[in-house]
Order: sequence, then C-alpha cells, then structure tokens
Amino acid sequence: MQAQQECIHIHIHIHIHIHIHIHIHIHIHIHIHIHIHIYIYIYIYIYIYIYIYIYIGYDFGATSVGAMPYHH
Repeated sequence: MQAQQECIHIHIHIHIHIHIHIHIHIHIHIHIHIHIHIYIYIYIYIYIYIYIYIYIGYDFGATSVGAMPYHH
C-alpha cells in the first residue's frame, strides 16, 4: 500500500511540475513578445528623434522642443 501511494504521489508531482513548466514557458514567451514590441517602439521613437535632431539642426531642435505640441 505504501509503495502504491508513493507512486501516485510522484505521478501527481510530475504532472503538476510539467503543467507549471508549460505555463511558465507560455508566460515567458508572451512576456518576451510584449518586451520586443515595446523595444521596437522605443528604438523607432529614439531613431526618429535623433534623425530630426541632426537633420533639422541643433539650435532649431532645441528651441522647437518646448514650442511643439506633444503628439502621440
């Protein structure tokens, strides 16, 4: 009886462990996917800002930042 209980306990433990592992894996995958999206948006935003800053000119860029309405 003791041996059978031990076997059932191990089986349940492995099942729960696999289930948690799959859940964590899915969670990490979604988390990384969201992170990549955020990073792409940040990089595009910085890239555009630097592009405007360099090509329009430092003086114009510095004075127009405060004057320009903030767009999202």
